[in-house]
Amino acid sequence: MLASLPGRRGWRTAVRRQWGSDATKAVAEYQTAVTELACLTDRMARRAAGPDAAQWRQDLVQAVRLARAG
Repeated sequence: MLASLPGRRGWRTAVRRQWGSDATKAVAEYQTAVTELACLTDRMARRAAGPDAAQWRQDLVQAVRLARAG
């Protein structure tokens, strides 16, 4: 569901049909947060993230937790 843009869109569409716009917004926020976290993790692994990467990672992990909580 996260691997492709059509898959993401399909996930949001299915959620919108079954649970409405608030749930769709939560899914979109989750998708954004996990994508940003994955990109940051990749940059950290390549040592290209910069000095504030650890704090940014903490912020993103918190964003994923909040999005999952709905």
